Amino acid sequence: MTGGGSILVVALQSAPRLLESFGVDPATAARRAGLDLRVLADPESRIPFSLLGRFMAECVRATRCEHFGLQLGAEEGLGAHGVVGHFVQHASDVGTALRNLSSFLHHQETGGTVTLSVERGVAVLDYAIELSNLPAADQIADSALGIAMSLMRFLCGEAWTPHEVLLMHERPRDVAPYRRVFQAPVRFGAERNALLFSARWLEHRIQTADPVMRKILESKITELETGNRAELPAQMRGIIRAMLLSGESSSDAVAHRLSITRRTLHRRLQAHGVTFEQLLDRLRFDLAQQLLRHSTASMTDIAVALNYANASAFTRAFRRWSGGAPSRWRDENQPSAQ
Repeated sequence: MTGGGSILVVALQSAPRLLESFGVDPATAARRAGLDLRVLADPESRIPFSLLGRFMAECVRATRCEHFGLQLGAEEGLGAHGVVGHFVQHASDVGTALRNLSSFLHHQETGGTVTLSVERGVAVLDYAIELSNLPAADQIADSALGIAMSLMRFLCGEAWTPHEVLLMHERPRDVAPYRRVFQAPVRFGAERNALLFSARWLEHRIQTADPVMRKILESKITELETGNRAELPAQMRGIIRAMLLSGESSSDAVAHRLSITRRTLHRRLQAHGVTFEQLLDRLRFDLAQQLLRHSTASMTDIAVALNYANASAFTRAFRRWSGGAPSRWRDENQPSAQ
């Protein structure tokens, strides 16, 4: 996807304080990115996702800190998700909490999606950016996983750690901050941005959950859903992406995941002017571009990730999408070539 997408500025509440800790004037950094810092005074305000990317890029440039996004996410923690975050905190168990986050994140942002899947006893909490050519996409992904770590430790306890962390961007010069935040092995140049942990944690009861508060927040979410039906395709992309990366992306499987019939799935998508096949095709192209641009995965690995029979089949599809070979596209579009 290109263009579009927005995010509530509540996700940036800690940015001015963090910039000041590096000796950087927040107003100057914001102005250089085209952001009026006064907008942060209203947590319900939204900014374009592309503006978020430009601001993050400027923060990295001004602070000379290549893990700025990670640090921002770790500091923002649960507060970054607004009403959705509060609703998630009061779920009965971790699995329900994360499925709620996946289902309702679009009220917080429409530039990225969170998806929970289980693969051979391993839970995968995946964050995917829905926009191509987004500035500082690596910083945004780092920030999202930093927030996810805070969420998981709140839900499961401070002793919780993931088995592994996957990040699509290349290995930074200094990996110590990543090890400090995640306290687990981190694999860079991966096919997704995700936390991997034992699926048994999904059954963990959330001790601090308040059933009364849950009901109140559930009513608020229902109000938001009623006025935001146009977000269905964005939610669908997140689900299809996760299922695609786990090797299953048929319309029957997606419908089952959504607890609706295949006919209902196709009817809802048709109401938004898109078919399931078109959505899957666009998603494959978007994901292919992200993998080629930000990861070191081979053509064979990318073909497998996108559920193609072999690298030749992927190459033919990429030529249809872009008019050229994926290897050439990668050479011309790597961040270092920009």
